[in-house]
Amino acid sequence: MAARVNTRFVMVLAAVLIVLAGGLGAAWFFVLRKDPSENIARADTAMNRQQYEMALTEYGKAYNKRSSDISIINKFLKALEIAPVKDSRAAQVGVGQIRTLLERLTTIDPRNPEYFQRSMEFFLRIGRDLNDLGAFNLMLERAENFLQFNPEDPQALKYRGIAQVNRIRALDVPPEKREAARDDLVKALAQFPDDRDVLYHLALWNLYEAQSLDRAGLNVPRSRQLKAQVREWAQKLVEGFDKDLNRKMDRIRLLMELGDQQLLQTELQLAENAIKDNPATPEVALDLADALLKSDRTPVDRGPNLPQITAGLQRCQAVLLEAVKHHPTDNPCALRSGADLSAAAGIRSGGENPGQPAGGVRVWSAHAGPDFFPDSDSWQTATCGGDADPGRTCEG
Repeated sequence: MAARVNTRFVMVLAAVLIVLAGGLGAAWFFVLRKDPSENIARADTAMNRQQYEMALTEYGKAYNKRSSDISIINKFLKALEIAPVKDSRAAQVGVGQIRTLLERLTTIDPRNPEYFQRSMEFFLRIGRDLNDLGAFNLMLERAENFLQFNPEDPQALKYRGIAQVNRIRALDVPPEKREAARDDLVKALAQFPDDRDVLYHLALWNLYEAQSLDRAGLNVPRSRQLKAQVREWAQKLVEGFDKDLNRKMDRIRLLMELGDQQLLQTELQLAENAIKDNPATPEVALDLADALLKSDRTPVDRGPNLPQITAGLQRCQAVLLEAVKHHPTDNPCALRSGADLSAAAGIRSGGENPGQPAGGVRVWSAHAGPDFFPDSDSWQTATCGGDADPGRTCEG
């Protein structure tokens, strides 16, 4: 007698198997879709070939698939920092993406000193290069948060002091917080005696205190003492670092603030000679060009058919054209100099118009001038179509 087949059981079993197969297939598809390895491989290859646009697109896709993977974040950051950009909008987006990724690192591991320092250096660079007070406010907030974990961490004290000094420049900071900023920097200096940023901001602290007294017409001897300390810090900045042009520029900025014209002109000439002998980064060249333009107002009469200019403009243009010559494909100086300064100075380079660098400039060249970053706080909201996701790429 043949056994009876339970058709209902068979139908249920078949349905279960179909559901399981479909579920496994969907899960497998989901795993493959979320696996960033192929995107990373394509991005790495593109980076090696200097195909930066493709690399950024693929790293962005990988980040969207696995946004907590630190290795992906670091690769994406490196690509963003070295990839050239062609206009201010792309630079704003790039800086906004860098900020988002650095914030992501500190969210993943808030007590990691390396991630904290990278984030602080970002805010310092934005605040300094774009003259953005908002960056220093965020820097102060993040440093104070980090100090909750380790109240005597010298790096956190350093950055809190730096942030507060820059706020003193623009805001009415209470006296106790002003003194606390100096104390932070003194403690940091004990750990990092040659730190350029600590030395420079200690000098600035003394300078701002002296200027505050001068405005109020109070305590003239104290103001003189503070300015003497500024000169001491300015000298200490460059001692043992004769070839460090960044330190030379810090010293020049302090001398400009003090109004010490004789020593300032000597230092400017030394910096010009140093750049000719040892081509500087575009950023240093820009800083020196600005200083020359502001500090040397000596008129230059070039004849009846040419407009009168200043010696500072001539010297500024020479520095910028030298930088363009040594950095033709990665040069914010080209954006800054271009045809405008050349026409004003009546100077022709004899070659291509330096106003449009081949291949664009890197995202950190955003401080090339007000035309490149017209809105001082635009980096904070720099997005692509309102989307702050760093994995999204922008077209056009």
